[in-house]
Amino acid sequence: MAAAPVVTVTLTFTTGTDVKMLAVQPTSSLRAVQPLLCRAFRMSFPATMAAVTVRGQLHDDFAERPFQTLLPGEAVAVRFSPTDDPFWFDLQDRCRVQISLEDEVAYDAACAAALAEGGEQPQLTDWVLSRRFGSLSLARRCS
Repeated sequence: MAAAPVVTVTLTFTTGTDVKMLAVQPTSSLRAVQPLLCRAFRMSFPATMAAVTVRGQLHDDFAERPFQTLLPGEAVAVRFSPTDDPFWFDLQDRCRVQISLEDEVAYDAACAAALAEGGEQPQLTDWVLSRRFGSLSLARRCS
């Protein structure tokens, strides 16, 4: 049995003078489009959240589904503000690389050795991923 096709509608999102045409699923909640909106308008995510105004009505509850009745090309005003929803920070904490004390001790020793040889000190997260996966490119593919 084939999966049902994903239906999207392209809407015109604006904030100030910045206008973006973005495809969203009509059934998407405001929570689901937060990363898309922040990325499109170059806002820091998850530190910034977006509220939208659709047909004159403000939608700022992340559980709302403000796109269900919109037609392609319809205007959606976006307002960004500092996030007040701890969900995003909790999600980032759960998804980021967990670095153990053992990793930090090994990293310090590797950095000291690299500096003694005239090399550069690698970023901690990149070094840990390389150590765990054998290469940074493999680590990026798996995460």
